[in-house]
Amino acid sequence: MNFIHNCKSHFGIYNHALGYNEKSDNKNAAESFEKALKQLSKIDSKILNEPGNYTWKQDYNELAVSIVQDYISTQSEISSGSLVFDFAEQFSVRYQKVEEVSGDREALPDGSDIPLDRNSAVDGYIEFFTNTDRGKSFIDKTLYRSGKYFSLMRKILKYNKAPEELIYLSVQESGLAPQIMSRAGAVGLWQFMPATGYAYGLGQDEYRDDRMDMEKSTDAAARHLKDLYRSFGAGSSCFCAYNAGPGRVNKAIKRSGSRDFWTLRGFLPGETKNYVPSILALSYVFRDPEGFGFRNVEYGKPISFDRVNINASMTLQQVADLCETDIETIRELNSS
Repeated sequence: MNFIHNCKSHFGIYNHALGYNEKSDNKNAAESFEKALKQLSKIDSKILNEPGNYTWKQDYNELAVSIVQDYISTQSEISSGSLVFDFAEQFSVRYQKVEEVSGDREALPDGSDIPLDRNSAVDGYIEFFTNTDRGKSFIDKTLYRSGKYFSLMRKILKYNKAPEELIYLSVQESGLAPQIMSRAGAVGLWQFMPATGYAYGLGQDEYRDDRMDMEKSTDAAARHLKDLYRSFGAGSSCFCAYNAGPGRVNKAIKRSGSRDFWTLRGFLPGETKNYVPSILALSYVFRDPEGFGFRNVEYGKPISFDRVNINASMTLQQVADLCETDIETIRELNSS
């Protein structure tokens, strides 16, 4: 009878936590979640495993899992020493915590891994981006988006030991728009074609397209570009191989007798000839926007989120309601 009384008591504390959560009182909600778990942890497991206590054990397990799931999914600031992580491990509750990225702007990659050349061809594109309405509009939009995505993208590139200069390629490819689709069928921040996306683990079906997932696509791009980097070296040739394909670049290398981009450039298709100078120009403008005439630059807030596994069908509106946010935010975070 003592066990039944205790379980009812814990359920009451749990209900208090849910009530505080509905009122957006995160402090009291977190304290109540923690208190409920603390009380559960005091119950002797021997009692639960005694013959005849199967129903009690089932109730205990269901209550513990519910508390853990609600605690993790509703509270964004949980101490690393919280009991919830022990319970999550004990009951195999899956979750992934993504830490908020700092809003401080860090220096952008300066060419230490991939040389960022500057010559008359690059200067021509710098002129376009800084002195034409179309070019300046593109820079304004992509600088704002870089504030949202660059920090996460660089973390993933670092994790894969890929050159961070590759972020400039994404600006060129997609304008940092995760849902953009080209006329040729390339999709996402890194403009993966369907076959290349599949080759690097980006699933595509009637429900989702991982090429639009900012994390998965950046991880795939890092691995793809590392392969190109190994094949074509540290110069700009790996940039042009991403655009034209390894076959065309290898053919240009044979015809030109050189692996240097500026030497083999004349043997490449027109689009690729201009592709690399444009990326290099973007690298200069992005590293010093004020020096190139962009004043009072507005950067988007770095994205911050938790990844939660849902085991049932839900509309995005239902997800938004449960997260106490708007559907546009949920759509942006789940563009795939």
